[in-house]
Amino acid sequence: MTLFQRSLKRSLDVAASLAGILALLIPGAVLAALVRLSSPGPVFFVQTRVGRHGRLFRCVKFRTMRGGADAAGPVTTAGDPRITPAGRLLRR
Repeated sequence: MTLFQRSLKRSLDVAASLAGILALLIPGAVLAALVRLSSPGPVFFVQTRVGRHGRLFRCVKFRTMRGGADAAGPVTTAGDPRITPAGRLLRR
């Protein structure tokens, strides 16, 4: 692959990434507002998980359950009262 082809590919990758970020910016802001308005607490749920080769990484997701809900156990069922109204929408 020539230098021109590599720089063209890099430019296309950056442009596609920016387009994707811009396309998801408004829906993400709406979801963040729904989560924030539906229950008190942070918008995001952050958890440390174990990945490939035992490497730790942080998983960041929109919060779908009330704060401290993980203390009651990891299993949720249909109609679980810990799930917020916005969380029901996100889980669908």
